[in-house]
Amino acid sequence: MKITKNKIYILLLIMIFIALLVFQIKYITEGKLLSDNSGNFIYIAVSHVLLTFISFSYCLYLLFMNRKNKRIIEDLFCIYFLFALIADIFFSFTNLLFIGHILFILIYLTLMIIRRAKIYEYLIALGVGSLGIIALVIAKKVTLLLSLDSFIVAILVLHLIICIKNYVKNKNKANLFIMIAVILIIISDLSIALSRIFTNNILINLSALITWPTYVAACSLLNIYYDYKRNLIE
Repeated sequence: MKITKNKIYILLLIMIFIALLVFQIKYITEGKLLSDNSGNFIYIAVSHVLLTFISFSYCLYLLFMNRKNKRIIEDLFCIYFLFALIADIFFSFTNLLFIGHILFILIYLTLMIIRRAKIYEYLIALGVGSLGIIALVIAKKVTLLLSLDSFIVAILVLHLIICIKNYVKNKNKANLFIMIAVILIIISDLSIALSRIFTNNILINLSALITWPTYVAACSLLNIYYDYKRNLIE
């Protein structure tokens, strides 16, 4: 049963992603950048939201299918994917990008809670993010989005370090799933950043095609990780 439901979930993601890829390629051939959101971008935007909606829905399914009604910290993945869904709606259909960035900070903080992060991890993330803002002020490059991104980068790098450390220390499936997911999230976010910074570079903008396959794979792994954890208590 577990293999079947996971396969159905992944198959749905693949089908929607293939549609997204077709829309993206068509958009690029029209001479537009994937970092734009004009004209036929609506089809791309809808595909973005659908992909996250599928992951959110599957996460809810994993939560409510629990027959023993036991609750675990990993149930917070429902909050994680809810924040991601709302963020993708803002990114895809509005120009209020700062709200999406704030939501992604909350997303990655939620992941810290799920990982049972220590207090010092939150302090390190806060400290490194604050140092990033100070550097931006000194360089006279500070903006609201870059300030928010400073904390996003700090939290993600911390996630990566801790996840690698945990997997090296204890090579179990759960640690492997979440470590790979974090690596894919970083690749996805990096491709977005590059495509927005180097808007006139065709090759860099083509890297935006990496954003969603890595994002989708990361969502899949996080839900599989959640399913794995749920099955341990049933």
